[in-house]
Amino acid sequence: MANRPLFIALIIVIVVAFGGLFDFAVNNGKAFGGVTVNGVDVGGLTEDEIKAKLDDSFGKNVKESKVMLRGVGVLNPLGSGEEEGNTDEWYYEEEETEPPVYEWEANQSNTGANLPIDEVAAKALEIGREDGGFFARVGLFFGKRDIPLELSFDDVALESLLKTIDSEIGDPRSDASVVIEDGVASAVEGHDGSMVDRDWVKSELADRMMSSDRNNSIVPITTKAAPSRITYEQAQESADKVNKAIANGASFTYEDKTYDVDSATLGSWVTATPTEQDNGKYILVLGINQDTATESIFSNLDAHVMSDEISITFENQDGEIYVHTQGSAPIPDAPTAIAELEEDLFGEGATASESTGPTILIQKTDAPETLTFNEALNMGIVSKLSEYSTWYSNEETAANRNHNIHLAADTINNSIIEANGGWWSFNETTGDTNQDPPYASAGSIVGGEYVDSIGGGICQVATTVFNAFYEAGLDIPVRYNHTLYISSYPDGRDASVTYPEMDLECTNNLTSDVLLKTWYTEDTLYAAIYGVATGYEVTTEEGAWEEGEKYDTK
Repeated sequence: MANRPLFIALIIVIVVAFGGLFDFAVNNGKAFGGVTVNGVDVGGLTEDEIKAKLDDSFGKNVKESKVMLRGVGVLNPLGSGEEEGNTDEWYYEEEETEPPVYEWEANQSNTGANLPIDEVAAKALEIGREDGGFFARVGLFFGKRDIPLELSFDDVALESLLKTIDSEIGDPRSDASVVIEDGVASAVEGHDGSMVDRDWVKSELADRMMSSDRNNSIVPITTKAAPSRITYEQAQESADKVNKAIANGASFTYEDKTYDVDSATLGSWVTATPTEQDNGKYILVLGINQDTATESIFSNLDAHVMSDEISITFENQDGEIYVHTQGSAPIPDAPTAIAELEEDLFGEGATASESTGPTILIQKTDAPETLTFNEALNMGIVSKLSEYSTWYSNEETAANRNHNIHLAADTINNSIIEANGGWWSFNETTGDTNQDPPYASAGSIVGGEYVDSIGGGICQVATTVFNAFYEAGLDIPVRYNHTLYISSYPDGRDASVTYPEMDLECTNNLTSDVLLKTWYTEDTLYAAIYGVATGYEVTTEEGAWEEGEKYDTK
């Protein structure tokens, strides 16, 4: 019997071993029992099943959520009572007797709300394996292990919404800062304000957007005191530092080219950003705007990559354009040069003096394999090959026409025309423009006459795009003129489209993709073509104007 404890221990080991093997077989590729996410049981589910369950439990709520934020504004005084013969301190418009109430909708689109479902699903599978191993697995027999699923927001998108709220029910604070004009920096005074509590709003939105309860989705919102974070004295000290740093400009050298930057240009690159320190206080951090500086350096050094050095492809990922490079074209290492400039101007070992400015030698570097569109543009890998604009009326009577122009422009924006014979069609990209909705009835030219028709105005979009293609030197195998002369465009350079008969087509015979971007203001439409610089020079030769035969109406 002396060996009885050893025998019992051996039995336990065998049972645990077999239990472990059985447990592994049953739960292979699945979360162990006892694992939950925000209280939702995911035990026994595969990774894809966990994602589906979390999306059904929380993701669908976030996608469909429309949380109303409601705040009370203030009455707008017209002036002092004394000025207007009124005994009150302030007087208001007669009909404005109650403070205005504002409402804003917060949804996934305008807040960038995002749930890391994929990441959490993967983590759920790790519990009892990579995360804690055997002991974590044993612990699951005695209690649950819950993984938090936390909603995050796009800071830029949410801040845009909150700034709107601040301006309507509060008084946005203004930090004392530095302004630079014509190479001279000066301090500007700030002021205290009242603003929405950002952290509180994030917490409220997270609770409401993840909840399946839609009956309590109106959030009363107020502002709180928002003191200016930078003093005037701090701003003045920073302005003095900037004036000393930029007084003598700077110089950049790349290969055999030199770009001398005067103080005004150098000053336009400088940024002054309020930055929180470990002690909770703020300082103005001086730096260089990399995008502005890079664009200026590349354009003045004429360091654009040419089409015989590299080829690129564009990729559209949910509206975000990425650039992929093939080849090893050397480009100026602008980020390193700008970091060196920033250190020379504002770093602890600043070299800018009262007599000389920094001299920066720009090294070469290989073009990255993948970049965002703006990165590729700033680095000279992508160039604007052409741009064309046309004007339209913003009067109320042109509302339908402008709606059609904006809709068509939005639809074709970010069109990619692939290299080596890639083909693009206006009609194929827009689809049927004769449908109401989404298109509306507006003035157009049909059969040599001005009439109202569905989609009126889209020909202006086609004409603007045609001229951008034309100025870029691209091949345009299909294009139709209008049946009436239009004096607002260059002679003969209009484009008439109607679905599906008359189209505008472009063929890209370059070795790199090209990108069509379209955008508009309240009265101007723009189209631009981007790609690797071709070195093309486009010239136009106009023939003699001759009266044509009258268009036959059938």
